[in-house]
Amino acid sequence: MAASGSRVHNAENEILARRQGIDAPCALFYHGLPEKPGGRAKPPSIRRGTAAKRQGVVRSLGGFGRGIIVSEQGYKDFTERIEHVCAQYADKTAIVYMRNDGSKAGFTFGEVFERICDAKTRFTDAGLSPGDRAAVIAPLSPLSFFIIIALGCANITSVLVDSSLPKEEINRLLQSSDVRALFTTPELYVTYDKELTVDIPVFDISNCDLRYELFADSSIANSRHTTPDPDTNVFTILFSSGTTDSMKGVMVTYASTVKTFEINIPLLGIDYRLRYLYALPLYHIAGLISVMVAFVGSGTIGMIEETDATKLKNALLDFEPTHFVMIPRVYEIMEKKIKQEIESKGKAVSCVVFALLSFFGFLRKVFGINLGNKVFKKVRDKVFGQNFRVLGLGASLCS
Repeated sequence: MAASGSRVHNAENEILARRQGIDAPCALFYHGLPEKPGGRAKPPSIRRGTAAKRQGVVRSLGGFGRGIIVSEQGYKDFTERIEHVCAQYADKTAIVYMRNDGSKAGFTFGEVFERICDAKTRFTDAGLSPGDRAAVIAPLSPLSFFIIIALGCANITSVLVDSSLPKEEINRLLQSSDVRALFTTPELYVTYDKELTVDIPVFDISNCDLRYELFADSSIANSRHTTPDPDTNVFTILFSSGTTDSMKGVMVTYASTVKTFEINIPLLGIDYRLRYLYALPLYHIAGLISVMVAFVGSGTIGMIEETDATKLKNALLDFEPTHFVMIPRVYEIMEKKIKQEIESKGKAVSCVVFALLSFFGFLRKVFGINLGNKVFKKVRDKVFGQNFRVLGLGASLCS
């Protein structure tokens, strides 16, 4: 899955060079598309006037990258999309973060916008310029997502790296990407080679309640000079092995990102009612694009601090999503657990249930009749919650 892009200085295998248009991102929610997505309903009355304006929520993002010549319209369209949704839905919850200890943190669109504006100031203080590259290496959290959007609005290319990679691989990617800043956690920071981070500002993004603060031994004063090969058309670079064993870099431009907004939002009928449980990694193209579409489409996003079978099951019932996208392996584990539970009811019951499942699958495939959805509604509600509408895949089809 790739998007348009261009070269990165000294990057891995020239990364993925110059492809036009978009590829698979527009099919992220293919499985389980609503039969009648319908038109966009009139949104509820959302307070976005006095309080939002007093807090500066409706400030313009035009200051990001001002005076820099950008050869594509994509960057301007991208920032306008972010600004519009944050202003129109300033008081609506954008993200719900479910921590391991059972606590939750919520962020409105207005608060997200404030984080973006605060981060822009930090970028300026750190000497970052449009076209620079900044690495984001951290587990999934709202702050990781915020910083990716903020870097994009500042016309700075984010370099997203899988934080679970071996230390040697991360250090190699840091060196080859030639970044001018790093956003990470204390646990990961101690694993990096100091010669790679000594002359770039390194920010701590481990606490949702704090600003992006420099680590104690990191200094802005020793920052490197501006990137010698800036590319103001590239929104992000994703380093991921994908479905192969070899590491590769995928460049995603502003134009291709905006195109996914234009295709997915009307195609899937996405609006303020969307509740998207997000469990894919941000460094994965399907993960990043799907969560960006949900955000720009004014939906509410649920994020889990760590994902395992138990936490995922609890989050599905607690958050009650309308949309859920995950990799096939997770679905296959869930299917196995459901089958085991059915089999535990006895041979007679399991034979009847499996026969019905096979018959209803035949009806849907051949005649388009989704009778099983009604018959097994109570079972589905116990697994996915009562609001569930769309089940999506972020990779190849399930077996």
